[in-house]
Amino acid sequence: TLGVRRLKEIINVSKKPKTSSLTVYLTGQATNNAEQCKQVLCRLEHCTLRKVTANTTIYYDPDPQETVISEDQEWVNTYYE
Repeated sequence: TLGVRRLKEIINVSKKPKTSSLTVYLTGQATNNAEQCKQVLCRLEHCTLRKVTANTTIYYDPDPQETVISEDQEWVNTYYE
C-alpha cells in the first residue's frame, strides 16, 4: 500500500504530498567510478512513471513466507523472524 500512496503523490492526488528520498546502492564498476555514478543519478532524475511501469512485473506469492523470487527470500526470511 505504500506504493499506492506514492503514486497518488506523484500524480498530485494526495492532499499532503511529502518530500521523498531514495537511497541507491551501486554495484559493479559504478561503485568506484564517479562518472558512472553521475550517469546513474541523471538517469534516475529523468526517469518517468511510464518507464518504471514498462519495466515492472507483478508476481503472485501464494505463501507470503515462501517467495517465488529467489532474490527476495533473504528479505522475506528476515521479515518473518
